[in-house]
Amino acid sequence: MPTRLLNQVQRPEKRIQAPERSADWKQLLTKAIQQAEASGDRRLEGLKRALVDGQAERHLRRLGIIHDVDLSREFPVQTP
Repeated sequence: MPTRLLNQVQRPEKRIQAPERSADWKQLLTKAIQQAEASGDRRLEGLKRALVDGQAERHLRRLGIIHDVDLSREFPVQTP
């Protein structure tokens, strides 16, 4: 009698992918600015400057932010 336990299908894990286009990086930076404002983070001015200077990808990569998931790690919103 065959069992499924012996022949389990290995499913690939979903990988978080970084944005590819500069417009996607700008959108991610805009979300980071909003999250930083909500959390009162001191890096807010640097984020805004990166948006004005067109250095969205460079600045976010230095902070270790490549996806929306990283925003909650870097800018945790404090509940009252």
